[in-house]
Amino acid sequence: MLYSYCNHGPLRRQSFFLEKSNLFSIDPAQVPPKVEYSLSEHGKTFIPISEKMAQWGLTHQEREQQEG
Repeated sequence: MLYSYCNHGPLRRQSFFLEKSNLFSIDPAQVPPKVEYSLSEHGKTFIPISEKMAQWGLTHQEREQQEG
């Protein structure tokens, strides 16, 4: 789980916001109670942006290491 180290209160509030923003889909229909998160179709449109941001971060990190 990506957020296993997170406090569940803030994580739940953030996931609720992302669900209301139509970026996440939540399927709470599991027993025992367990919530599954997935990207909605609208949320999937953010994938190219997040990939570019990740690439920028890696490039910036390499640059910092070369200069530092």
